[in-house]
Parts: sequence; C-alpha cells; structure tokens
Amino acid sequence: MHEQDSELFNDLPTEVILENLLPNLDLLELCTLRSVSKAWNYRICLYFSRTKKLDLSEFKDTINETGFRSIVQHLSKLQEIILDGCWRTASKSNLLNLLKNCRSLKYFSSKRCKFVDDEVLSSMSQNCRMLETINISCCYQARI
Repeated sequence: MHEQDSELFNDLPTEVILENLLPNLDLLELCTLRSVSKAWNYRICLYFSRTKKLDLSEFKDTINETGFRSIVQHLSKLQEIILDGCWRTASKSNLLNLLKNCRSLKYFSSKRCKFVDDEVLSSMSQNCRMLETINISCCYQARI
C-alpha cells in the first residue's frame, strides 16, 4: 500500500471503516491489519467488539491459540461462534474466556474439539443464559 493510499483510509470516518470496509475482509486480513498501527489495531478491536457471528472453522489451520486469545477479549457482543475442528485455536482456557466474555451467545458449535469437557459445559450453562443451540458432536471429553 502506498503512503498516499494509507492516508486516504486514515481520513475515513471510523463508522465508514467499521460498517463498509472491515466486513469485507476475512479474519486473517483483519488480524494482519491490526499490526499496521495503533489506530488500525483500535479499529479492528472496535470491530470485533461489535461482531455478532464468528466462524473460525475455515481458519482452523491458520489461527493459533494466541491469535484467538487476542480476539476473544473483544467479542462481548458475539451471538454465534463456530469452532468446528479448531484444535490449534480452541484451547480450554480460550473456551472458558470466550464463554465468560460472550454472555449474549445464542449458538455454539465446536464439533471435534478435544477441549470441550464438563468444565467448559458447566461454564457455558452459568455464563451463557441466552444459548439456544449447542453442537458438540464428537467432543469425547464431555461426559455430561
């Protein structure tokens, strides 16, 4: 990106960036953009704080545990999350933090995740009172 292009984006109002630019980027592009500057990091964090749906299943091989942890802390409005097959991403501590931070969660899918266990399900029942749908098929650590 040329310096002139960068200045053009910096001159856009935050709401235009949040509503028109960032929704067109995939998760990897958003994470990369966070590292451009403090201003972009702020905008991406603000965008994540407004995010209602997040599907990490297509990024299961590229987003690691640390990357997911940096996103989870900003997902306070999240209503739907799909973590199917996210072995590298969804550690037990990340799942517990997600469930603690995302009290508006309505849909949770984490098929084939070795970290979904009784403690995670207990946290889900305590923290996610609006939860309507849970898909934990092939999560063999859960005994409930």
